[in-house]
Amino acid sequence: MLLMLCGRSPAVEEAPDREAVTTGLRNRRVGTLSESFLEQLRADARIVELE
Repeated sequence: MLLMLCGRSPAVEEAPDREAVTTGLRNRRVGTLSESFLEQLRADARIVELE
């Protein structure tokens, strides 16, 4: 008798619920917008030296 066992994959976790996915996507979008806004502020910044 020959028994061959192929590689096992770990048990699949439950998929995140719809609200968790929506929140994650919203947070990613807000993060991207804030990074873009900060880049624009840095580009427009003017450094003035006081004497």
